[in-house]
Amino acid sequence: MLVKSGYRSIIGDYVFAKTDERVRAFKKNNPKIKVIDLGVGDVKLPIPKSIARKMKKSAYDLSRTETFSGYPPDYGFLPLRKAICEYYKTLGCEVEIDEVFITAGAKPALADLASLAEFDCAFLPVPSYPLYAELCAAYKIKTAVFVGDESDYVKKAKENNCDLCFICTPCNPTGEKLGYKPFIDLCEYEDARGGVIVLDAAYAFFDDEYTPPFVTKEACSTVCEVRTFSKSLSFTGVRCGFTVIKKQNPLYGAFKKLLSLKYNGVNITAQRAALAAFSYNMSAEFYARREYYRKNAEVLAAPFVKRGYGFSGGVYAPYIFVNVGVSGERFALDLLEKSAVCVTPGEGFGAENSIRISCLCTSDAADEGALRIGEFLDRHGKETIVEQTHKRDETSQTGKVIGNSTTEY
Repeated sequence: MLVKSGYRSIIGDYVFAKTDERVRAFKKNNPKIKVIDLGVGDVKLPIPKSIARKMKKSAYDLSRTETFSGYPPDYGFLPLRKAICEYYKTLGCEVEIDEVFITAGAKPALADLASLAEFDCAFLPVPSYPLYAELCAAYKIKTAVFVGDESDYVKKAKENNCDLCFICTPCNPTGEKLGYKPFIDLCEYEDARGGVIVLDAAYAFFDDEYTPPFVTKEACSTVCEVRTFSKSLSFTGVRCGFTVIKKQNPLYGAFKKLLSLKYNGVNITAQRAALAAFSYNMSAEFYARREYYRKNAEVLAAPFVKRGYGFSGGVYAPYIFVNVGVSGERFALDLLEKSAVCVTPGEGFGAENSIRISCLCTSDAADEGALRIGEFLDRHGKETIVEQTHKRDETSQTGKVIGNSTTEY
């Protein structure tokens, strides 16, 4: 794979695996020091008790002959798919049951969609979730175009004849959401050329004003919307989500067939737990969790705001993305070694001189993390980190992105 942009191949060097490995090594060498882990975006709030009780009952039912069930349906339990259709109605959007597919979270759906056709050129925003670039390499998509400015989306897609677009909104890692016009313009372009947009909407529940894309005709024939319960219900270990693809989308039939061939449905207990979320009207619980994580974001952003660092996020997605002014790789490593706080370097998302901080932690961890970060910034300012960067060998290559570039695979 020839990389011409700041994206490096993360195969064998995936940023989250690397970050997790660093934390494990630090803990092994410093067993008495508590690490504040703000790196990998895993939730710390437990599954709501009402849903956990439903999971317990579902598991028990599998032990009784009269309530036992074997393979779940390939495309998901009908009651859950119906509930999702009703949910979309509340958002002003009509979706048919046959257009809703239950998946084991978002990641498998994203990978499956990328594998379904011989795409020539993929469009990826920068910074963005590193999985998208890795899927391009894994499924031998010939070229990837990395675009930093949303005002250039359609222009760059046209110039490079992109037939596959990855869009994440609200965005991981920046915590921002894509403007409505750039997204619709991209839909119109891909609709005209017969391309596909994979919309990663994993953080949609954070956005009070989120509207599914299918309110426009062009989106109905181009967009595959991928959702997950991982962050909203703390299902990171349960694994359940859903994908919506309208019948006029060119990938509809292929995706449906792939689910039948590749999987035997999604975990029964996970699906019943997801259905419980709709049945019990969890809107109050969702709101409380969203506000909890937003408060964490305020707390964790405060030490940077106080010292004049620029940042984005914290409102529409549970991350803040900070411009630290020096190598994000070096900053993250120093912060872990000197203050026992783990964050993710921005280079892993295609952006230099930045870090991503996960706000999906407990409030105690946010408070302690903010305190340690503030003390670190006071003791080890930009100048100190820059000096150390020149003196010490880098343990890995760092990308130099921001802007528009092309990668050939």
